[in-house]
Amino acid sequence: MPLVHAPTFTVEGRPPILLDTMRACGALFMKTRKSAAFVKQSLANTREVLLKELVSTDLTWAECTTNHNALQASCTNNDAYVRDLLTATILLQTMGLFHQDPAERHKAAVFHGILTTARIYFFSVAI
Repeated sequence: MPLVHAPTFTVEGRPPILLDTMRACGALFMKTRKSAAFVKQSLANTREVLLKELVSTDLTWAECTTNHNALQASCTNNDAYVRDLLTATILLQTMGLFHQDPAERHKAAVFHGILTTARIYFFSVAI
């Protein structure tokens, strides 16, 4: 169950994918057809979008780690964005890996491998 520190969390400036993922986590607690359909749709739609965002953001993040002094202000904003994307990834993966549908668990396992491979690649780019 996602927890939010209400005094410091704001939706302004947060990636829509994080907010949608948080809504999907909340929908897990509703036992209606509409909420189940929303969760299924969220899992299906966000994996590809999230991977594309992480790939494009990680390349910029790699630049930030190698040229941090020259890009300090933009890197600080980028770090927050990357943290939000990673939070969405963790939430989505948790929902998928523990989903009651075996097909969703399989998709989450495959996506996990893709994310792991991407992470290894981008950390090597940053070095």
